[in-house]
Amino acid sequence: MTPRPPPYVHALVGAHTVRQARQTHAGILAALRDHADTRLDCAGVTEADLSLIQIVLAAHDSAAAAGRSFVLHAPPPPPVRDALQRGGFANDGSANPAEWRGHSPKPGGRA
Repeated sequence: MTPRPPPYVHALVGAHTVRQARQTHAGILAALRDHADTRLDCAGVTEADLSLIQIVLAAHDSAAAAGRSFVLHAPPPPPVRDALQRGGFANDGSANPAEWRGHSPKPGGRA
């Protein structure tokens, strides 16, 4: 049996708002395409809005639909928690985006 490779950690640094959404999406999409088990490190995020939350939720759904894993590397930092709160999402500090909505993703989601 071949050992499973360690999770790939994709780090976000700086602002991740609608202005950076295209780059944020492209980076996360590449990580999902290239790795079966991806962890998103948001510790370096200094500013976030709902575009980041939408990208992360869509990425989580896409990964689940493809039989892959995508979760945060650690509980969300304050800028991400604040964006979750502004968007009305559950925010108990979970690193699993499915828990932000209070349910598991629907099959067939897309990033």
